[in-house]
Amino acid sequence: MAETPELYMFRGSQFVIKAMAAMALKGMLPGDGSYVPREVPLALKGRMKLLPAPHTVPAMKWGKDIMTGSDNICRLLDEKFPDKPRLYPQDEKHRAEVRAMEDRIGTMYWANGYLTFCDGQEPFERWTAARVHEAVSGVPMVGGLLWTLAPKTILKMAAKAIESGWRDTCRKKGGKFAKYGDIPTCRRQEVWDETQQELKALDAIVAASPTGYLCGTPTPSAADLTLYGMLERWVGDSLFGGPEGFGQAQPDILKDTPHLNKLWTDLRGRFGESCSMHKFGKLVPLKTPLSAYNYSPWTSLPAPTAVSSGA
Repeated sequence: MAETPELYMFRGSQFVIKAMAAMALKGMLPGDGSYVPREVPLALKGRMKLLPAPHTVPAMKWGKDIMTGSDNICRLLDEKFPDKPRLYPQDEKHRAEVRAMEDRIGTMYWANGYLTFCDGQEPFERWTAARVHEAVSGVPMVGGLLWTLAPKTILKMAAKAIESGWRDTCRKKGGKFAKYGDIPTCRRQEVWDETQQELKALDAIVAASPTGYLCGTPTPSAADLTLYGMLERWVGDSLFGGPEGFGQAQPDILKDTPHLNKLWTDLRGRFGESCSMHKFGKLVPLKTPLSAYNYSPWTSLPAPTAVSSGA
């Protein structure tokens, strides 16, 4: 019997959302038994003990193939399911176009994170509150008492810790992305304006597309799904809604981009319900360190023209 693929993930990752949407296009849905999710720690220190470098999610094990990166997962899916909607076109020139657009949108990851964690609006308040409540309630006597007496103070401290961790990640990344670690909240408008400029440029590309998708593909490509992951964070719920789930980080961010808004509506309609994280139930954590990655199909193909930002 063939081994069931395993997806290594944590909730809220834009690139995990992309990978889940890609699998859904191939007929693999959360909870249907086609793959098994395994949760890894959100904190880098914990992931370093379980995942090989660069310790990012998503990662996947499918038989003998072990890989990291949503792009590698998408490539493998095209190999496994060549007759299902393709994530990368077969034509080399068109494939390179999708790869470049995928990578371009991937760099939005840093602005996406800033406008989630560092702009003072606490968009994940419900989820943060639930997780903090769980943590402090697990401390006998003291934890429950602290939450009862000062829930807002505890929540504020937790939000500040998340923001600080994100800023440190930006600084460690370095290069042009390091700035997101140092732009103070009082100057959030700079990041907002920069992001709006890029979204309007993408809106014009979608407006000119004969199919309504970024690279003119007949169905959503890996580039569209990269954007989908970013938009789930900003105007969706990161596929984890409900009373203790994620909320919209920036509900007005598509206000001036009607064509992107239409694309978002299309993608959300395709994946918002079918890929809900709630279909997994309680995620089982990965406990045994994953073996070294051995799958990287892009080494023999034309490289994208933009600089990759993440997984």
